[in-house]
This record gives sequence, structure tokens and C-alpha cells, in this order.
Amino acid sequence: MLSGQDMGCDDAPTDGRRSENPQSEISNPRSPWLAWGSWRMRIPPRWRPVKIEGDSRGGRIYLGADEAMVLQVKWRRMQAENFDPHAWIRTRLASDASAAVPQEQTPRTDDFPLAAWAPRVASADGNKAALWYGWSPRARLVLELVFNVTDDRSVARTAEDLLLPSLGSAAADEPGVWAVYGASFRSPPGLELVGRELFPGRISLRLASGGRVMALQQLFPAELSLSRRELGRWVGYMPFRERRRRAGPPDGEPCEFESLGRSLPGVIRYSYKQFGYPMHWIARRRNVAAVAHDAELDRLLLAELDSPGGWDEDAVREAIAAMNWDRGPGEPEAR
Repeated sequence: MLSGQDMGCDDAPTDGRRSENPQSEISNPRSPWLAWGSWRMRIPPRWRPVKIEGDSRGGRIYLGADEAMVLQVKWRRMQAENFDPHAWIRTRLASDASAAVPQEQTPRTDDFPLAAWAPRVASADGNKAALWYGWSPRARLVLELVFNVTDDRSVARTAEDLLLPSLGSAAADEPGVWAVYGASFRSPPGLELVGRELFPGRISLRLASGGRVMALQQLFPAELSLSRRELGRWVGYMPFRERRRRAGPPDGEPCEFESLGRSLPGVIRYSYKQFGYPMHWIARRRNVAAVAHDAELDRLLLAELDSPGGWDEDAVREAIAAMNWDRGPGEPEAR
């Protein structure tokens, strides 16, 4: 049911850019969490995303382990008020309904109280899979998981013991939660993903809505980055192309940032983003950009926010404070 061809399991980028292949001489640190805007789950250390599509509103992620596909994750935020999750689950199960376990045996969480679980389904081509369908009322999110099941049921057991009990969701009016390739972030409510760069040693997200644009980035190892330029020269260093140009002082101000209960040295800068002359006075935005050095994790943490209103320093500080939420004491809640 899961094959390399079906999942697009290749390293060729689809937009002409470099490959987002996580395998590199720079080893990304492992994290027990995978999250993509509107949902999160624990995954085994060997499971790695090999292809990512979509944003918090809908998409799919394919995961592999030991050169084999193990999981396909699909999700969609349902906007229609008359959406019937029971009918959706019945439709998705279709001919596999007889393989579903009784409801009292179905793995579910507080965020996904309605679910169906078919741990052993045979397809027409002879492959075996495990199917899980869930509905999160608080996030109005449907989630579909398709596991590639081996004869020893190791994948199915991993699903039942680790992955399914950890499932969580984020509503549209709550901060978005992100965790991939060893880096994790939270984004302000209402901002949607409009760009991403997922490369070894550099994980970057760009989110926007209503004239507000935020960029989040982690660079690691920090020691390598700081050998190329000093900390203050990294402030505002983002990989995304923009039509507006920055106007304002070139240097930022030294300051401290909070992260995981610690104080980190950093630099913050206030400036403007505007179009080139003679259109520079149209839709001018205020920009706050910051960088912090986390020596313990050996990372640079970068956040930048463009806003048509005032300089929103608090949002930038909160974004840096929330980075690497999956590595805090006691693994703090992602929300």
C-alpha cells in the first residue's frame, strides 16, 4: 500500500531548488516529535520525513525508516459547518470496515476523541497496512494515518504504544506548532505557512496573514555559523526573497532573550521594509529582527516580523522563547 513510487520518495526538488534531503555530513539532532502547524505526534528516532506537502490547513507527509516507507500522514482543516466526521470515517474505511477494532479498543486522545483503527488491512496488491482515522473537534481537523505493516507487526505496535497516544492538535486561533528535522517552533495564531527551507543545519519557515509576515529560523551548529560572521551580522539573515527592501540602521542592539528557562545573548534590530523609489511610501512596514545564541544546543535562533502597525517586539521575543519547545524540562506542552 505504501511504495516509493506512490510517495515520491526521491531527493529531487520539485521547484528547481536544492534538495531538502536531511542526510548530510552535518547531522541533525533527533527529536521525539513531528509537528506541522495544526497537529503533533511522537515518532521513533529512526523515522524521518522524506517528503512534506502543505501547511496547517491541509497536506501530507511521508516518513521512512531504513530505506522503507513506514507512514503516510494526511490532514485537512474542515471549514464547512455541516461536516459530518462520522460519515467521513465510514467513507474512508469503506471495504476495510470489517478490519476495524471495536470503538472501546480504538486508540484516541483528548484532542482526537472520535477515531477508527484498523490495525491489519490487506490491499489488492498483497501489501499490508494499518489505518487510523481521527477527528479533532477543537481544531476542526481530520487526520488520516496509513502505516506500512510488516509481518512482525513492529510498525503497528509502535503506532499503538507511542504514536497514537501522543496525538495532539492546534485550533486555528491557537499558536501553530512545528517540529521537523530536530528543530521546533511556535508561530502566532492566524499566520499561515507561505514558505519553507528545510536543509541540514538550516531550518526556516515563513508565515503571513493580513500584512503581517514572520520568518523563523534555526542554524546549527552555531559554532560554524559564528566562525563565518559575528552574531550581530546574522540578525535579519533569512533565505526568503522579498520585494521590499530594508531601510534603517545597519546594526542592532545587544540584548538578552529567554529560552527554556535560560537567558541567551542576542541582538535585536528595528527598521522598515519598503518598496524601491518612487514607491517607497506605499505600504511601508515596520520590521523587528532578532538573533539569539543558544550555546548549550549549539544553535542560532532567528526571528523576524514585518507589520503594517507598530514594532511588535513581544511577538519576536515569544517566537525565540518558544523555539525548541520539544527539548525543555519535562518536554513541555506544544501549545
